[in-house]
Amino acid sequence: HWDAPGGHYVAATGMAMLAYMGWGVKHTDEPGPYQNSLTNAVKWMLKAEREGDMRASHTKYMLYDHGMAAIALAEAYALTKDPNLKPVVERIVKFTVRAQNPETGGWRYWPYGENGYNHRGDMSVTGWQIMALKSAQLGGIDVPPRSLNKALQFMTDIDRKSTRLNS
Repeated sequence: HWDAPGGHYVAATGMAMLAYMGWGVKHTDEPGPYQNSLTNAVKWMLKAEREGDMRASHTKYMLYDHGMAAIALAEAYALTKDPNLKPVVERIVKFTVRAQNPETGGWRYWPYGENGYNHRGDMSVTGWQIMALKSAQLGGIDVPPRSLNKALQFMTDIDRKSTRLNS
């Protein structure tokens, strides 16, 4: 894994994984430069996953961490169809959907309803979750359409409010 200030290891590892994969590296049997680094990162991320939850338990702004790690694992699955990743990505999708505010469609720092948390959401945390769900969907994982529709509605509502404030 990669270290990061404040203990955001899963986020840093997810971002590093995305950089490697963007360069064309795969964690599966296709040999190439940096394959071992990516393979080790995937293995570490699989150990970090807890029932689809990719948050580092001791960090602030945990759904940022979850989103970045979720995108990386969803992309790794989409690129390789590694059967070891499919059930993990499916659990990640379920966790992400459960963490969404069911009223507004947004996400914030912690999962909606966890310890009474009920924030409406914000654009930056929501964006990471949408990207994770879309990466999973593009990889062939079922993503509830209602979740993506609610997220789109959240973004549209925020945009309308922003436009009114700036008019």
